[in-house]
Parts: sequence; C-alpha cells; structure tokens
Amino acid sequence: PGFDSFEDAADTGDFDPKKDFHTWLTNTPGKTAWPITGATFILLAKDRKDFNVKTIRFFDWAFKNGDAKAKELGYAPLPKPLKEEVRSYWRGGCRLYCHQSLPEQPLYTRVCWKIGSQSL
Repeated sequence: PGFDSFEDAADTGDFDPKKDFHTWLTNTPGKTAWPITGATFILLAKDRKDFNVKTIRFFDWAFKNGDAKAKELGYAPLPKPLKEEVRSYWRGGCRLYCHQSLPEQPLYTRVCWKIGSQSL
C-alpha cells in the first residue's frame, strides 16, 4: 500500500456530517483503496471552551499546512474536499463547544483525524 491507496480510502469513505463524520474505512468503494484503513478522531469536551478554540486553531493550521509533514510521519493527508466539508461542519457546530460565535474564517471544533498509512 501507498499514500494513494489510503487517500482513495479517505476520498471514498462514507463521512457523513449527520453522523459527526464517524465512519469505518474498511472496504471503501475506491478503485485503489486499501481495504483496511483507519481514522483517528479527536473529540473536545463541551466544558473546555477556551481550550477548544485553541485546539481548533491548531487543527485548522494543520489542515492548511500539515500535508507534507503528515506524509513525512507516515500518514496520508485528508483529501481537500473532505477538509472543506469538515470546516463547514465545524463552523455550523462550534457554538456548542466554543463560548463565542465563529466568523466565516475558520475556527473549528469537534472532530479531526488522520488516515494511517503504515501497515502492521
């Protein structure tokens, strides 16, 4: 397997915002998708609103700047369309986890992940 097969699994996975993007990436329908791919989710506590804003800013930065480093560390970055869908989801749901309304420029909360690209 390589980055392309893990990226294909992420690109064709059933990430549904109505289910908070929770999904299994086993046997996704991508033509070159690796059959066993995992996602790591990061959840934030509702009572840590100040911390959540800082955490969200970090993940927004990672979405914008972290693809090369992710690959260097053996992870496949999320596809750009999926990142944008997650950002939109975060903008809509952050009022639950942050004490301030969020501007259109992203500050996010709730879920982030990285797709593992190393086989066991």
